[in-house]
Amino acid sequence: MKSAPSTAAPPSRPDPGPRLIALPPEQDASGRDLAAGRPPVWSARLFWGFQAAFWFIAALSLFFLVVTYMPLEELSAIVTGRTGTGVVLTVLLHRFYTSAFFRRQERLASWLWVIVLTVVTSLAASAVWVALIRWAHFPEINTESPFVDITISRLFNLLIWHSMYFGIDVVLKTHALEVEASEAKVAIQAAELRQLHAQINPHFLFNSLNTIKANLADPAQAAEGLQNLSDYLHFALQESRPLEPLSRELDSLESYFRLQSLRFGPDLDCLIEASPAALKTSVPPMLIQPLLENAFKFGPKTGPLPLRIEIKASTDGEFLVLTVANTGCWVPYRTDGGGHGIGITNLRRRLQLLLDERASLRFTESDGLVTACVHLPLHPDRRPTPRPPSAKLAV
Repeated sequence: MKSAPSTAAPPSRPDPGPRLIALPPEQDASGRDLAAGRPPVWSARLFWGFQAAFWFIAALSLFFLVVTYMPLEELSAIVTGRTGTGVVLTVLLHRFYTSAFFRRQERLASWLWVIVLTVVTSLAASAVWVALIRWAHFPEINTESPFVDITISRLFNLLIWHSMYFGIDVVLKTHALEVEASEAKVAIQAAELRQLHAQINPHFLFNSLNTIKANLADPAQAAEGLQNLSDYLHFALQESRPLEPLSRELDSLESYFRLQSLRFGPDLDCLIEASPAALKTSVPPMLIQPLLENAFKFGPKTGPLPLRIEIKASTDGEFLVLTVANTGCWVPYRTDGGGHGIGITNLRRRLQLLLDERASLRFTESDGLVTACVHLPLHPDRRPTPRPPSAKLAV
């Protein structure tokens, strides 16, 4: 018998330990620019629209200001030249103000840059314009000191331009921050909903599988139990929207109750009543199932058989009123991980995330019946609703 040739393992290098992966200094893991804290908010269409409106008004104002004492041909050249110079200067300033270098500056430093650039560009443009007047004989308004007058006019125009430019910039950035905060809130809610929907109570699956196991002697009943379990899990785990018609969940309860009837036999009596308006009302998915789990878990332990469960849904004014009543006594629930009350706490939190503060869930006990009453607004306040994941059997 031949033995496999042995190969000596190469000497291993010492483990250098955890290695930090450095990202570019101006980006985070998503590629977002950290220099400004958020991506630029000026779109090309918005900027050029602002430019066109501002410089059109500036050109029109200059035209009517001097039209009475200058020839039209010379006036047109002056207006065109000054407006064109202003457009070029402000485009260059905009490019600088939206650069990563400028957005990295502190507030005081950024304003110093604005002041310095405004003065320097005004002086440079005025010097070029005076040179054109003297050596190229370009037409200009007759004044004793063209350089000073042109510089003052340019500074005045840039002062107004900067006021409007940074005013719009503040509005845009404020809106961007609000959108970012809203998106962050929705992302947090989506993560929380994902966690809530992922909490699968093994009690329901354990009892269902035990019921099917107890009926293995009757292959027909065992097959029926497996089919009902499969049908209900198909509803519970499929993709859903944040809010869905109540009729969808009530339809799924047929499989759920058939599965429970294998466990309880004649000791189970169920009733479902829903008005046509209630059936069309949008509710969070898996709204009734956590309440039924409590009924099936504690009803037989605290009340006589047969276990009676009544589900009723109707509309009352601006609310959907949904009640789930079962025979038995109220058992205070815990949220310490012992299994009691997790589904109810989960449900309360989902109502809070998906609907407004008018949604409520309360329990009453009277005449041997424990009743869970859910009030949901028919027209909840519109809010961003994160889409729940597909796997969502939350009980």
